[in-house]
Amino acid sequence: ECFDELSFDADTRAIVLSAAGDRAFVAGTDVRDFANQHQDDPAWAGRHARKAHAAFHAIFRCSRPVIAAVRSATLGSGVGIVASCDAVLAAPGATFGLPEINVGVLGGAKFLMRLVSPQQARVMQYTRRRLTAEQLAPYGAVQVVDEPEKAALELAGEIAGKNPTA
Repeated sequence: ECFDELSFDADTRAIVLSAAGDRAFVAGTDVRDFANQHQDDPAWAGRHARKAHAAFHAIFRCSRPVIAAVRSATLGSGVGIVASCDAVLAAPGATFGLPEINVGVLGGAKFLMRLVSPQQARVMQYTRRRLTAEQLAPYGAVQVVDEPEKAALELAGEIAGKNPTA
């Protein structure tokens, strides 16, 4: 379930993650779930957090480079996914943020700290402020490109041209 069953053929040298639509790269968990607090299942939040962290760590530890191609909003657990990737290529204006504070949840800052300084992560976490790809670029976390999917495929091709032993 959290990428445990991923398998690769011998020719797979890099993985590109992208969104099917333009609305969001990953919008994260529906924050209404947190607002409802799953009163009928008090252990829900803990199970959910463990599954999300397992997914992030699976991406981070993947035996192949993982490239995120981001065109639009990346929120909540989506930030954890992006922060776990080896490279992030984002369109101008793509946004990144942690909206959970508005429903009484603090989450995602641990992974956001892979993209920005700890202080910036805390400000984003406590205020719900979003940063654009252009604002993240100086941190070295994101490369701003006009066509993220195309650039990600080109990077994957460049990686595929290298000796796979390394």
